[in-house]
Amino acid sequence: MMSHGSVVWNMSHSCIEDVCVAWRRGLRRALSLPSRTHCALLPRVTGMLPLRDELLLCRTARFITSCLNRKTLLCSLFLAMGYILVKQVLLLV
Repeated sequence: MMSHGSVVWNMSHSCIEDVCVAWRRGLRRALSLPSRTHCALLPRVTGMLPLRDELLLCRTARFITSCLNRKTLLCSLFLAMGYILVKQVLLLV
C-alpha cells in the first residue's frame, strides 16, 4: 500500500490525515462495515494499529534505524541534514 519514498514524508503534514481517512474508508468498505463506524473501533476489528502508527511511523522508524546502522557517507549526510532541520524546528517552537 505504501508509496515509494513514504519513509521520508513529513508526518505532520495535513495530507497524511487525508491518506489515513481514505484508508479507514477503504477498511470499512472491505469489511462491509457501516460508513458511520467510529474510527476508534477499526483497530479492534482489524487487529492493526491505526495506519499512521502501523505503517507510516513504524516504517519511518525502521528507515531511520537502518540509516543509523550504516556507515556510508550518504547516510551520514542524510542524518546530519535531518538533525540540523529538527534542531532548527525545535528552536522555532
